[in-house]
Amino acid sequence: MGFGEVARRASEHFQPTYSIRGQLVTKKSNKNVSKCYEKLDKIGDGSISTIYKVARKGRKGATNGNGNNENSYSLIKKLLKICPSYDNEETPKICYAMKQIDLKRVPQFFIEELKNEIEILKTLDHPNIIRAYETYEKGNQLSLIMELCTGGDLFSRKTYTEGRVLTIIQQVLRAISYMHNLDVIHRDLKFENILFETTKKNSQVKLIDFGLSVKLREDESMTGKVGTIYTMAPEVLKGDYTTSADLWGVGVIAFILLSGKKPFWGKNKEIVEKKIRKCNYNFDGPSWKHVSQEGKDFISSLIKFKPEDRLTAEQALRTPWIKKPTSDDENYFQPSNSTLSQIFEGLVKYKDTSDFKRIALMMIAYTSSIDEIKFIRKTFSKMDTHETGSISTEEFHKAFSTFGKTESELDEIFKVIDVNDNGLIDYIEFLAATIETQGQIEEERLHDAFDRFDHDESGYIDKLNLRTILGTKYTKERLQNLLEESHADTDGHISYQDFCAAILNSSVAASNHSTSDLTGT
Repeated sequence: MGFGEVARRASEHFQPTYSIRGQLVTKKSNKNVSKCYEKLDKIGDGSISTIYKVARKGRKGATNGNGNNENSYSLIKKLLKICPSYDNEETPKICYAMKQIDLKRVPQFFIEELKNEIEILKTLDHPNIIRAYETYEKGNQLSLIMELCTGGDLFSRKTYTEGRVLTIIQQVLRAISYMHNLDVIHRDLKFENILFETTKKNSQVKLIDFGLSVKLREDESMTGKVGTIYTMAPEVLKGDYTTSADLWGVGVIAFILLSGKKPFWGKNKEIVEKKIRKCNYNFDGPSWKHVSQEGKDFISSLIKFKPEDRLTAEQALRTPWIKKPTSDDENYFQPSNSTLSQIFEGLVKYKDTSDFKRIALMMIAYTSSIDEIKFIRKTFSKMDTHETGSISTEEFHKAFSTFGKTESELDEIFKVIDVNDNGLIDYIEFLAATIETQGQIEEERLHDAFDRFDHDESGYIDKLNLRTILGTKYTKERLQNLLEESHADTDGHISYQDFCAAILNSSVAASNHSTSDLTGT
């Protein structure tokens, strides 16, 4: 059974991982976004939207065990009595990108594209795909909060070495392979839709803009002539295409990155279309003298007129050029035994963590910054030897077979991490299970996670909040267990300090927790 089929079957059952992602992405508030986010800088301007760098505003206060309000700093100070290992050093603000749209200036088709983008994004979970978090709509203004990438698009960097191009294309292919296994086609791959995460030289890239993306049904083809002309495949111009159209786009992007020129160009759109329909391109020119034959062969395997002659994303990842070793990118690191040992120790501890803490860690991991998860992500990518975007039991056993656990014990750990029970460890599941190996959770992350659970802004988390996050198929018994694990009060309310105690040090909190410990009363 292929990975795509596994994912499709799993989607028919309860998936708390998916539910948490879906709630974050589809969470919609009718209040003004300025009450929750502070604008720091304008980073983009379009005809109908503006992109801002924003920071989430901190909590003004939190309800303590007696129903009174207390500022978050005071709460954390008192939690230090229970969790003495907690490091309370001040941390930088968590920043996001906010796409703000004036609905009065937006045609209906654009609104439909935005809705489609949100629906697609909430099904995707990959290191090289942008994340969306929540939407705010007030009057004629719609705001979409997304992951912040600060490095610009592919056009923002003038020249690329072949090694750098190789690693960029590898990351794009991993994302495309993952999407195609879920029957999702991007349909608008281009330089503008591939962003560098940071300004660092070896920054990883992320795919963005899924407004034109489509989830295909079995044996279905697309007919809409959509996308951007310079990366548009000939079958798209014809109006009959499938996922292979994305691979043509990858080939064109690789061509431009390596040579600085487009394979199909002309004075007008009609001339470009004519060349595309003839698949008329070559490797002439001085820039190609410094490109390896493997690189040219890779491009030739994708820019093919007949879709059936093109490599799939999975096949492209196995080509000699993509597998060619290079030190140009941080992706080619090899985790040491001590590194894997640290990760494994974290996974063993995670196995004995309460269900409530696991769910909370998943929420925290979903919104973690690039720097916070950089090391974990690199380890995940190395363990994902089949480059599917998930870790199988085979890959898990291979990575940790030498750490003193039997196969059955490894299977038990694997099953705990596999929250959505689809036989695979998804990216967000791995992050949640290992994020504490990078140190204690920062205070601002606790604020952020609690606020996202407390979506009705009552000042506490209750059973309805948990039901909204986890879905209707989460049993009443399991919901009640979650409340008990978090030491909710007799009304079933989880206060902010209870939430913090459960995350910071659940084992200590479980044995020492009392209202007086936290409130000083």
